[in-house]
Amino acid sequence: MTERAKEVRAKRHSDPSIAGQQNQATSFGEVGLFGVLSTGGYTAGYQAVTGDATLGVQDYMALVDATSAAVTLTLPTAVGRAGKQYAIAKVDSSANAVTIDPAGSETLDGDTTVDLMLQWEALQIVSDGANWVAF
Repeated sequence: MTERAKEVRAKRHSDPSIAGQQNQATSFGEVGLFGVLSTGGYTAGYQAVTGDATLGVQDYMALVDATSAAVTLTLPTAVGRAGKQYAIAKVDSSANAVTIDPAGSETLDGDTTVDLMLQWEALQIVSDGANWVAF
């Protein structure tokens, strides 16, 4: 951890006026922090999705409800984002698919799209700097 990161961390823990505030795109070197930091833990940025959507770099989790219709969830480019992670889950019991669609010609585990069909089916994915990989 850099000295600057240590200073910010120490201030966040000792200054009640900023404890628990959302950290909007603060970065230290290669590390970007998104979500809510508090003394009670970390809350990741997420989207509750009910229609076609694109995940942003600030998001981490997408809880997708395809009850009304099939949903396509588009991923941002994996290029230049090695280590960026997303968790995606289908939360409804409908027969409608949740399609995960990497940007452009990028792939997810070698496929151009991946479908989640079952309630509570989920993927956790990470960018390898060129494509997306499930783990």
